[in-house]
Amino acid sequence: MLTGSVVYFSAFDVSYDVQRERLRTVLGIPLVPFVLERNRRLPATQLTEGVWVANLPPFAVQTPAGEVAATCALKVFAVGALSITVRVPFAAAGLADLVGWHSPTINGRPLHGHLHELARSAFADLQPLLLKPAADLVPDEPYTLFQLDAAGEDAEGWFLEQRRAVAALLTQEEDPEALSEREVEESTTHRLSYYRRDLMVVDWDAALAVEDPQHLDEVIYPVELANVQLAELECYDRQFDAVIARSYNDVQSRRHSVSLHDLESAAIDLARSQELLANTGKLFGDWHLARVYRLVAERFHLDDWYRALEAKRATIDAIQQSIKNDRNHRLMVILEVAIVVLFIIDLIPLFQSFLGLGTGH
Repeated sequence: MLTGSVVYFSAFDVSYDVQRERLRTVLGIPLVPFVLERNRRLPATQLTEGVWVANLPPFAVQTPAGEVAATCALKVFAVGALSITVRVPFAAAGLADLVGWHSPTINGRPLHGHLHELARSAFADLQPLLLKPAADLVPDEPYTLFQLDAAGEDAEGWFLEQRRAVAALLTQEEDPEALSEREVEESTTHRLSYYRRDLMVVDWDAALAVEDPQHLDEVIYPVELANVQLAELECYDRQFDAVIARSYNDVQSRRHSVSLHDLESAAIDLARSQELLANTGKLFGDWHLARVYRLVAERFHLDDWYRALEAKRATIDAIQQSIKNDRNHRLMVILEVAIVVLFIIDLIPLFQSFLGLGTGH
């Protein structure tokens, strides 16, 4: 019998920044600085600066095993994001029985729909504290983590025996034997361990952690952080696409509805958000949390997102320069015309004098 819990993640971009000194409550629940318990080796510096958490009331979730009580936590990130995690305990005969747990419901509605509404309520509640709030919440970044209670002393040996079943669980496939060997390898190649009895396997939509329950936060937080970063990067990608599209139209039509100030603000906002995202957690080096984070970040292709945004920022810089050159050209034309007009005005008295002399003869 397998026991453990399923953790569901949802991340939302809500603003450019938050007024940290005024953060007190959300939805009537106290917000407190998030602190990560130290079980394995961790750096002495603060890993969770700029993160606040509120433990929301538990609620019932419908699962393949029936109705189960779930716990819920909402985190506010200083970078202007909300993250909601829901933990649902389970007991199952095998990994195949957990495939249906990817999509639990609440009163017949998908859990992630409920989390989106919860985030919308929190977004409205936090509005007075948000700087440059988002116009609306876009569809969230969902992720699922299956945590199995560590029972044996050889998690890697167990994984090798269950590798195909693990791949089926992560890819939501009912029949493990239907998967190709290449797909099994692709879905399970990103994995690591700290102790012999724990294991982490990361795929794009889901992950599996063989872990003691008291150490689960050390797995949840780096996954959550990477998920928040992905949501933020996708948000900035959409914003930059819109700014670039409008700017291209302006350059072609020689209209400037997107001002240089708008372009400069967009580039500055991205640079600042990249710095905040990098500083949130500071999960660098060879610490276990850093390795978990890097594993998830690699699966989410966060470096590719950063490179894509850097390329778009370079495009915006080029558009800025083009607009400046166009404006300078127009100014030079106006100045040249003004000089010609002034020259003509200066010549008018001479012509008048010449014409007057001519009439006198």
